[in-house]
Amino acid sequence: MTAIVKSTANDKLAMANALANANLLPRAYQKNPANLLFAMEYADAIGVHPMTAIQSIHVIDGKPSASAQLIAGLGRRAGHIVRVKFDRKTMTATAEVIRKDDPDYTFQSVWDMDRARSANLTNKAVWKQYPDAMLKARAITEVARDAFPEALFGVAYTAEELGADNTDEEGSPVIAASIVVETPALEKPGFVSEENVSRFKQACAKEGFDPYIIAGLAKVELDNLREEDMVALRDEFKRIQRQRPESVMLREEDYAEPVTPAKVKSGTRKTTKQDDEPGVEVQEAIPVSISEELEVVEDASA
Repeated sequence: MTAIVKSTANDKLAMANALANANLLPRAYQKNPANLLFAMEYADAIGVHPMTAIQSIHVIDGKPSASAQLIAGLGRRAGHIVRVKFDRKTMTATAEVIRKDDPDYTFQSVWDMDRARSANLTNKAVWKQYPDAMLKARAITEVARDAFPEALFGVAYTAEELGADNTDEEGSPVIAASIVVETPALEKPGFVSEENVSRFKQACAKEGFDPYIIAGLAKVELDNLREEDMVALRDEFKRIQRQRPESVMLREEDYAEPVTPAKVKSGTRKTTKQDDEPGVEVQEAIPVSISEELEVVEDASA
Protein backbone atom coordinates (compact mmCIF):
# COMPACT_ATOMS: atom_id res chain seq x y z
CA MET A 1 0.00 0.00 0.00
CA THR A 2 1.31 3.44 -0.90
CA ALA A 3 2.27 5.52 2.11
CA ILE A 4 0.40 8.80 2.48
CA VAL A 5 2.69 11.72 3.28
CA LYS A 6 1.11 14.15 5.72
CA SER A 7 1.20 17.68 4.33
CA THR A 8 1.31 20.94 6.26
CA ALA A 9 -1.35 23.62 5.82
CA ASN A 10 1.03 25.66 3.65
CA ASP A 11 1.78 22.61 1.49
CA LYS A 12 -1.92 22.05 0.88
CA LEU A 13 -2.50 25.73 0.17
CA ALA A 14 0.31 25.86 -2.38
CA MET A 15 -0.83 22.61 -4.00
CA ALA A 16 -4.46 23.81 -4.22
CA ASN A 17 -3.43 27.06 -5.91
CA ALA A 18 -1.21 25.24 -8.39
CA LEU A 19 -3.71 22.49 -9.22
CA ALA A 20 -6.63 24.91 -9.62
CA ASN A 21 -5.19 26.02 -12.98
CA ALA A 22 -5.11 22.49 -14.41
CA ASN A 23 -7.71 21.76 -17.08
CA LEU A 24 -7.49 18.00 -16.41
CA LEU A 25 -9.38 18.42 -13.12
CA PRO A 26 -13.14 17.84 -12.77
CA ARG A 27 -14.94 21.11 -13.53
CA ALA A 28 -15.98 21.64 -9.90
CA TYR A 29 -12.29 22.05 -8.96
CA GLN A 30 -10.99 24.15 -11.87
CA LYS A 31 -10.16 27.71 -10.72
CA ASN A 32 -11.56 26.74 -7.31
CA PRO A 33 -8.76 26.16 -4.76
CA ALA A 34 -11.26 26.16 -1.87
CA ASN A 35 -12.95 23.01 -3.20
CA LEU A 36 -9.52 21.46 -3.74
CA LEU A 37 -8.57 22.16 -0.13
CA PHE A 38 -11.77 20.46 1.03
CA ALA A 39 -10.93 17.37 -1.05
CA MET A 40 -7.38 17.28 0.37
CA GLU A 41 -8.65 17.51 3.94
CA TYR A 42 -11.12 14.73 3.23
CA ALA A 43 -8.31 12.64 1.73
CA ASP A 44 -6.35 13.06 4.97
CA ALA A 45 -9.38 12.06 7.04
CA ILE A 46 -10.00 8.81 5.16
CA GLY A 47 -6.35 8.02 4.49
CA VAL A 48 -6.26 8.11 0.70
CA HIS A 49 -4.10 10.00 -1.78
CA PRO A 50 -5.35 13.56 -2.50
CA MET A 51 -5.79 12.76 -6.20
CA THR A 52 -8.14 9.90 -5.32
CA ALA A 53 -10.36 12.30 -3.40
CA ILE A 54 -10.17 14.97 -6.13
CA GLN A 55 -11.27 12.50 -8.81
CA SER A 56 -13.98 10.87 -6.68
CA ILE A 57 -15.48 13.68 -4.56
CA HIS A 58 -17.78 16.31 -6.05
CA VAL A 59 -19.61 19.24 -4.46
CA ILE A 60 -23.31 19.50 -5.38
CA ASP A 61 -25.19 22.55 -4.06
CA GLY A 62 -22.67 22.88 -1.24
CA LYS A 63 -22.83 19.19 -0.26
CA PRO A 64 -19.94 16.79 -0.87
CA SER A 65 -20.66 13.62 -2.82
CA ALA A 66 -18.59 10.58 -3.73
CA SER A 67 -18.68 7.85 -6.35
CA ALA A 68 -20.35 4.56 -5.40
CA GLN A 69 -17.01 2.86 -6.03
CA LEU A 70 -15.24 5.03 -3.45
CA ILE A 71 -18.01 4.54 -0.90
CA ALA A 72 -17.77 0.75 -1.23
CA GLY A 73 -13.98 0.97 -1.04
CA LEU A 74 -14.12 2.91 2.24
CA GLY A 75 -16.21 0.12 3.78
CA ARG A 76 -13.74 -2.52 2.69
CA ARG A 77 -10.82 -0.44 3.99
CA ALA A 78 -12.53 -0.32 7.36
CA GLY A 79 -12.53 -4.11 7.40
CA HIS A 80 -16.16 -4.73 6.51
CA ILE A 81 -17.30 -7.19 3.82
CA VAL A 82 -19.11 -5.44 0.96
CA ARG A 83 -20.78 -7.63 -1.67
CA VAL A 84 -22.72 -6.47 -4.75
CA LYS A 85 -24.82 -8.80 -6.93
CA PHE A 86 -26.84 -8.05 -10.04
CA ASP A 87 -29.49 -10.20 -11.71
CA ARG A 88 -29.90 -9.19 -15.36
CA LYS A 89 -33.07 -11.24 -15.82
CA THR A 90 -34.95 -9.40 -13.12
CA MET A 91 -32.82 -6.20 -13.32
CA THR A 92 -32.25 -6.32 -9.59
CA ALA A 93 -29.18 -5.10 -7.70
CA THR A 94 -28.43 -6.39 -4.20
CA ALA A 95 -25.73 -4.93 -1.95
CA GLU A 96 -24.77 -6.60 1.32
CA VAL A 97 -22.46 -5.61 4.14
CA ILE A 98 -21.15 -7.74 6.99
CA ARG A 99 -19.44 -5.62 9.62
CA LYS A 100 -16.19 -6.91 11.05
CA ASP A 101 -17.44 -6.22 14.59
CA ASP A 102 -20.82 -7.92 13.98
CA PRO A 103 -20.27 -10.87 11.62
CA ASP A 104 -23.59 -12.54 12.46
CA TYR A 105 -25.74 -9.82 10.91
CA THR A 106 -26.00 -8.90 7.21
CA PHE A 107 -27.06 -5.42 6.11
CA GLN A 108 -28.87 -5.50 2.78
CA SER A 109 -30.26 -3.10 0.18
CA VAL A 110 -32.20 -4.15 -2.93
CA TRP A 111 -32.95 -1.93 -5.93
CA ASP A 112 -34.91 -2.91 -9.03
CA MET A 113 -36.51 -0.96 -11.88
CA ASP A 114 -39.89 -0.86 -10.16
CA ARG A 115 -38.34 0.90 -7.20
CA ALA A 116 -36.46 3.27 -9.51
CA ARG A 117 -39.69 4.13 -11.35
CA SER A 118 -41.44 4.76 -8.02
CA ALA A 119 -38.67 7.23 -7.16
CA ASN A 120 -39.08 8.97 -10.56
CA LEU A 121 -35.52 8.11 -11.58
CA THR A 122 -35.98 6.24 -14.85
CA ASN A 123 -36.57 9.35 -16.97
CA LYS A 124 -33.03 10.56 -16.32
CA ALA A 125 -30.65 10.11 -19.24
CA VAL A 126 -28.07 8.25 -17.17
CA TRP A 127 -30.71 5.75 -15.99
CA LYS A 128 -31.72 5.10 -19.58
CA GLN A 129 -28.09 4.57 -20.61
CA TYR A 130 -26.79 2.62 -17.60
CA PRO A 131 -29.76 1.14 -15.68
CA ASP A 132 -27.79 -1.78 -14.22
CA ALA A 133 -24.91 0.43 -13.01
CA MET A 134 -27.29 2.96 -11.48
CA LEU A 135 -29.21 0.24 -9.64
CA LYS A 136 -25.95 -1.10 -8.19
CA ALA A 137 -24.81 2.40 -7.21
CA ARG A 138 -28.08 3.08 -5.38
CA ALA A 139 -27.89 -0.26 -3.55
CA ILE A 140 -24.26 0.32 -2.52
CA THR A 141 -24.74 3.81 -1.12
CA GLU A 142 -27.96 2.91 0.70
CA VAL A 143 -26.49 -0.11 2.47
CA ALA A 144 -23.29 1.83 3.24
CA ARG A 145 -25.23 4.56 5.03
CA ASP A 146 -26.91 1.90 7.18
CA ALA A 147 -23.90 -0.35 7.79
CA PHE A 148 -20.80 1.85 8.15
CA PRO A 149 -21.64 5.59 8.29
CA GLU A 150 -18.60 6.23 10.53
CA ALA A 151 -16.28 5.15 7.69
CA LEU A 152 -17.75 7.68 5.24
CA PHE A 153 -16.93 10.86 7.19
CA GLY A 154 -20.15 12.53 6.10
CA VAL A 155 -19.79 11.86 2.37
CA ALA A 156 -22.47 9.22 1.89
CA TYR A 157 -24.29 10.12 -1.33
CA THR A 158 -23.41 10.12 -5.02
CA ALA A 159 -23.79 13.29 -7.08
CA GLU A 160 -26.75 11.69 -8.87
CA GLU A 161 -28.52 11.13 -5.54
CA LEU A 162 -28.00 14.80 -4.66
CA GLY A 163 -29.68 15.94 -7.88
CA ALA A 164 -26.87 16.37 -10.41
CA ASP A 165 -28.40 16.10 -13.88
CA ASN A 166 -25.47 14.87 -15.98
CA THR A 167 -23.69 11.95 -14.30
CA ASP A 168 -21.83 8.81 -15.30
CA GLU A 169 -22.65 5.23 -14.37
CA GLU A 170 -20.96 5.67 -10.96
CA GLY A 171 -23.24 8.58 -10.11
CA SER A 172 -20.43 11.13 -10.48
CA PRO A 173 -21.03 14.36 -12.45
CA VAL A 174 -19.72 14.47 -16.00
CA ILE A 175 -20.07 18.25 -16.37
CA ALA A 176 -20.29 20.18 -13.14
CA ALA A 177 -19.97 23.74 -14.42
CA SER A 178 -23.23 24.76 -12.74
CA ILE A 179 -21.96 23.79 -9.30
CA VAL A 180 -18.66 25.66 -9.41
CA VAL A 181 -18.54 28.37 -6.76
CA GLU A 182 -16.17 31.18 -7.63
CA THR A 183 -13.87 32.03 -4.73
CA PRO A 184 -11.16 34.64 -4.42
CA ALA A 185 -7.70 33.37 -5.33
CA LEU A 186 -5.77 32.39 -2.22
CA GLU A 187 -2.47 34.15 -1.66
CA LYS A 188 0.66 32.06 -2.14
CA PRO A 189 2.18 31.27 1.26
CA GLY A 190 5.42 33.13 1.91
CA PHE A 191 4.79 35.69 -0.85
CA VAL A 192 3.77 39.35 -0.62
CA SER A 193 0.17 39.95 -1.70
CA GLU A 194 -0.57 41.60 -5.04
CA GLU A 195 -2.23 44.45 -3.14
CA ASN A 196 0.98 45.29 -1.25
CA VAL A 197 3.09 45.04 -4.41
CA SER A 198 0.66 47.47 -6.05
CA ARG A 199 1.06 49.89 -3.13
CA PHE A 200 4.84 49.80 -3.56
CA LYS A 201 4.48 50.58 -7.28
CA GLN A 202 2.17 53.51 -6.45
CA ALA A 203 4.70 54.88 -3.97
CA CYS A 204 7.39 54.67 -6.65
CA ALA A 205 5.18 56.42 -9.20
CA LYS A 206 4.55 59.25 -6.74
CA GLU A 207 8.30 59.80 -6.43
CA GLY A 208 8.93 59.30 -10.15
CA PHE A 209 10.93 56.09 -9.57
CA ASP A 210 10.95 52.97 -11.73
CA PRO A 211 9.88 50.19 -9.30
CA TYR A 212 11.56 47.43 -11.30
CA ILE A 213 14.93 49.19 -11.26
CA ILE A 214 14.68 49.58 -7.48
CA ALA A 215 13.78 45.88 -7.16
CA GLY A 216 16.76 44.96 -9.32
CA LEU A 217 19.10 47.06 -7.14
CA ALA A 218 17.65 45.31 -4.10
CA LYS A 219 18.22 41.95 -5.85
CA VAL A 220 14.58 40.87 -5.51
CA GLU A 221 11.93 39.87 -8.06
CA LEU A 222 9.06 42.34 -7.86
CA ASP A 223 6.43 40.16 -9.57
CA ASN A 224 7.32 37.20 -7.38
CA LEU A 225 8.13 39.04 -4.17
CA ARG A 226 8.73 37.01 -1.03
CA GLU A 227 8.01 38.31 2.45
CA GLU A 228 11.67 38.06 3.46
CA ASP A 229 12.62 40.33 0.52
CA MET A 230 10.56 43.27 1.82
CA VAL A 231 13.29 44.57 4.17
CA ALA A 232 15.83 44.83 1.35
CA LEU A 233 13.25 46.48 -0.92
CA ARG A 234 12.26 49.09 1.70
CA ASP A 235 15.91 49.90 2.49
CA GLU A 236 16.68 50.39 -1.22
CA PHE A 237 13.62 52.60 -1.65
CA LYS A 238 14.72 54.86 1.25
CA ARG A 239 18.25 55.10 -0.18
CA ILE A 240 16.87 56.10 -3.58
CA GLN A 241 14.65 58.71 -1.90
CA ARG A 242 17.72 60.33 -0.35
CA GLN A 243 20.02 60.18 -3.36
CA ARG A 244 17.49 60.38 -6.22
CA PRO A 245 19.89 59.06 -8.91
CA GLU A 246 18.83 59.78 -12.47
CA SER A 247 19.16 56.10 -13.42
CA VAL A 248 16.05 55.08 -11.45
CA MET A 249 13.82 57.92 -12.59
CA LEU A 250 10.90 57.19 -14.86
CA ARG A 251 11.11 58.81 -18.25
CA GLU A 252 8.22 61.02 -19.29
CA GLU A 253 7.19 58.58 -22.04
CA ASP A 254 6.81 55.84 -19.39
CA TYR A 255 3.63 57.46 -18.11
CA ALA A 256 0.44 56.17 -19.65
CA GLU A 257 -1.35 59.41 -18.71
CA PRO A 258 0.00 62.91 -18.06
CA VAL A 259 1.20 63.00 -14.45
CA THR A 260 3.35 65.34 -12.44
CA PRO A 261 5.81 63.25 -10.40
CA ALA A 262 8.81 64.75 -8.62
CA LYS A 263 10.94 65.07 -11.76
CA VAL A 264 8.30 66.58 -14.01
CA LYS A 265 7.54 70.23 -13.32
CA SER A 266 4.67 71.96 -14.97
CA GLY A 267 4.34 75.45 -16.36
CA THR A 268 2.34 77.28 -18.98
CA ARG A 269 3.14 78.48 -22.44
CA LYS A 270 1.24 81.35 -23.95
CA THR A 271 -0.20 80.49 -27.27
CA THR A 272 -2.86 81.96 -29.46
CA LYS A 273 -5.60 80.42 -31.51
CA GLN A 274 -8.38 81.85 -33.57
CA ASP A 275 -11.79 81.89 -31.93
CA ASP A 276 -14.95 81.38 -33.89
CA GLU A 277 -15.20 85.14 -34.39
CA PRO A 278 -12.69 86.52 -36.93
CA GLY A 279 -9.99 88.72 -35.51
CA VAL A 280 -10.49 87.61 -31.88
CA GLU A 281 -7.57 85.90 -30.22
CA VAL A 282 -7.69 83.95 -26.95
CA GLN A 283 -4.96 82.55 -24.73
CA GLU A 284 -4.87 79.00 -23.37
CA ALA A 285 -2.54 77.36 -20.87
CA ILE A 286 -1.06 73.96 -21.71
CA PRO A 287 1.17 71.78 -19.44
CA VAL A 288 4.84 71.49 -20.36
CA SER A 289 7.60 69.26 -19.12
CA ILE A 290 10.89 70.20 -17.51
CA SER A 291 12.61 69.94 -20.89
CA GLU A 292 10.60 72.96 -22.05
CA GLU A 293 10.86 74.97 -18.83
CA LEU A 294 13.63 77.30 -20.05
CA GLU A 295 11.68 78.07 -23.21
CA VAL A 296 8.64 78.96 -21.11
CA VAL A 297 10.67 81.33 -18.97
CA GLU A 298 12.06 83.00 -22.10
CA ASP A 299 8.54 83.36 -23.53
CA ALA A 300 7.33 84.95 -20.32
CA SER A 301 10.21 87.43 -20.16
CA ALA A 302 9.62 88.43 -23.78
